[in-house]
Amino acid sequence: MENRLSATARKLRVTGCRDKQKQITFNQELSARSAGRVAAYLGTRQVMSKRMIIIGAAGTRPVASNDTQAGQAQNHRVELTIVPVTT
Repeated sequence: MENRLSATARKLRVTGCRDKQKQITFNQELSARSAGRVAAYLGTRQVMSKRMIIIGAAGTRPVASNDTQAGQAQNHRVELTIVPVTT
């Protein structure tokens, strides 16, 4: 992945997501912690930390309904997105 990032001026956005079952502050902290753990792992795989943007999105980006346990489980995730660097 570092090769893709270093080939051009790009960064890796690491976004932790949760469901909306808890308070926003709790979910914010939990989603940021999840994103941080994934970023730490990627750091052991030669992705430079200065190229990563770590975001805790809490429950603001659902991909499924939060009305069922299956939907809540789908909303517990970490997304990786390669983004261009803006100057």
